[in-house]
Amino acid sequence: MANADKPETPTLPDELRGLTYDRATPEQVAQVRAYIRAKLAALDARWTPEEREQRRQELRRRFGLA
Repeated sequence: MANADKPETPTLPDELRGLTYDRATPEQVAQVRAYIRAKLAALDARWTPEEREQRRQELRRRFGLA
């Protein structure tokens, strides 16, 4: 991995844990989406562009898309 430091990401508040989409308010849905986007961005930030492209190529080969 490119960066051994773990980027800081927000934690999901306890009141949002275990919610289902059909029971959540629009504000709660927005909060969960923001949380997930932050987590994905933190995971993505761990890779250099070269590593990311290498993994894309590996996946394409694995799925027969190359």
